[in-house]
Amino acid sequence: MTPADLAPALPAGGIADGGPVAPARAAPSRVRARRRLVIDRIATLAVRAGGLGIIGSILAILVFIVGQVLPMLSAASIETTAVVPLPGADVRALLADEYGTHVAALDLGGQVRVLRLRDQQVIAEASILPPDTPDGRLVAAAVRPETTLLTG
Repeated sequence: MTPADLAPALPAGGIADGGPVAPARAAPSRVRARRRLVIDRIATLAVRAGGLGIIGSILAILVFIVGQVLPMLSAASIETTAVVPLPGADVRALLADEYGTHVAALDLGGQVRVLRLRDQQVIAEASILPPDTPDGRLVAAAVRPETTLLTG
């Protein structure tokens, strides 16, 4: 058999370089390639921005924590801002509310007076001693741990 006999069985491209010729592929268009590059650059920028945003937020949290802890490293200080005269006998117990707007004072006579600090007015007054107490003096007072009630 000669190569001429095999020619009808070969593909149309022949065997010019020693083998069959592969079909040519269509090259991607320039517009599609340019669009892909733009999308890749946008995605790269988005990923970088997200990473920098996360790093920035972690640094902000760190600055916040340091700002909250820093005062604990310094010495505590207390200063008197005002001296408020309280009516009644000698005060033996004093209690302020969590907002610093009212003060409750207990004196030796068993009277509890609640004072509004803004205008220094007594807004409530009551006795914790029973009415039939012989000498009318407070001996002891306590707040039980499970309550906020003051008892004499």
